[in-house]
Amino acid sequence: MEITIDNYFTIESEILEDINKCDFIGFDLELSGLFPTFESFIDEIEERFSKLRKIALKYNIIQVGLVFFFKNENSFVAKPYNFYVFPSVEIDKNIGMEIEALNFNKNHGCDFNKWIIKGIPYLNEDELKKLCDKKLNFNINQYNPKNKMKKIILFKENDKKIYNEIKKIFDEFYNSNSNELKIEKIQRHILIYFLNNLSEEIRNKIFIEENNKNFILIKKVSNEEKVKKINLQNENILNKIKHEKGIKILFEKIIEKKKKIVGHNCLVDILFIYNNFIETIPKDFKIFLMKLLNNFNEIYDTKFLCCYYNKNNINENDFHLEGLYLKLFQEFKDKINIKIHEKFFNYFESENKKFHQADYDALVTGCAFIYMNEKYGKDFVFNNKNKLNLIKSIFVCMNLNDYKYDELKDNANNVLVINNINNNNPEITSKITEFEKEPFITKKYYLSKENISIYLIKTKSIDSIIQTYKTKNLPILTLKEYKSTITTTTKI
Repeated sequence: MEITIDNYFTIESEILEDINKCDFIGFDLELSGLFPTFESFIDEIEERFSKLRKIALKYNIIQVGLVFFFKNENSFVAKPYNFYVFPSVEIDKNIGMEIEALNFNKNHGCDFNKWIIKGIPYLNEDELKKLCDKKLNFNINQYNPKNKMKKIILFKENDKKIYNEIKKIFDEFYNSNSNELKIEKIQRHILIYFLNNLSEEIRNKIFIEENNKNFILIKKVSNEEKVKKINLQNENILNKIKHEKGIKILFEKIIEKKKKIVGHNCLVDILFIYNNFIETIPKDFKIFLMKLLNNFNEIYDTKFLCCYYNKNNINENDFHLEGLYLKLFQEFKDKINIKIHEKFFNYFESENKKFHQADYDALVTGCAFIYMNEKYGKDFVFNNKNKLNLIKSIFVCMNLNDYKYDELKDNANNVLVINNINNNNPEITSKITEFEKEPFITKKYYLSKENISIYLIKTKSIDSIIQTYKTKNLPILTLKEYKSTITTTTKI
């Protein structure tokens, strides 16, 4: 079901009820950009986090796919929603776009007019606080001249002229029997200057309405009436701010109900969700982990589950979402019944399949998760929660459960590097060939940019291996040694 600003607020309560009752949620995002991340295979976890954080701060979310899965004995019912979202216009925020990403989304049916014109607004907590401060503190009827931030001096002659005219009109009004004064709209700094020059006694007996674009209405009121009007005005302001929260309200409910969420290769999506719907991503990786798990304590990444379960029998085509889903679907279509709720568009009909549309990708991700629980076992799946797949990395995953990566082997301690700068030397080439025949080498990667070969080593005696081959004059380094040479070279 496609959701835009036109129908979101009429259906919001129904969606919140779906969140309450569902067993888990599949999610996916379509983004306005992803590159350049300048990822390196030898990034430390903190380095990779820092690079991806910059991407999440730079670009925006176009679509949010949320699919709510409900279990009924041996079958599941899915409710897929596709939300077009756009940052609240009440906050100054840049829109970042990358040509390749926009072209990709265009080719997969994304409607950019809906994104920009019909997108549901959203704010994170930092932006929400700023907006509340801006709207509530800038309520002209709560204006306090003692606030130094609002001390204003008029320099322009025209501003002084307008002020003098307003003051004259107001003085006549205040000393008359009239209860209302209508004046033409004036610039806010002149209005504040005008209030600043009124006595506190007079300010407490007037109420200003700015609802009309063309004029300001000043009313005489009692203290009691003014308090009531200010409370009502603030209530209206808070309702408008709630409107600007938009889709953030759904994520607040997901967090409140501690729902398990399931994505595919979803580390980047998690960073975008956190940055746009929770708060600005902290710079410190450890603080980010702590805060993230305080909000989402059960995140499953179907790509990591698949890669880790099949780590000894790798077929990359099976790890892409489409290939993974179709393979699992063929295996379990007659054993597990998953259907779309009757009120929703039936994506399971062949002509309706739309990979890379957020709701469809979220749907098949959730289906794959159901099949994985059957194929891999529920214990395996549960024990690998909060482990997010890393691409182009010596690390198996970003393990949110433990900063020290205790359950999964830290590959950084089992990596050897050979610099290929001297590969034209027949003697060195021969020694490399000899080394590559060793049974303890599990994987080899060649990094063209750095002109190095990376070897993943399966052994507890890595020091003895290094010592043996260094005595043979092979230019072999641990990862730590190699990175220190890069640092030294950079400093020079």
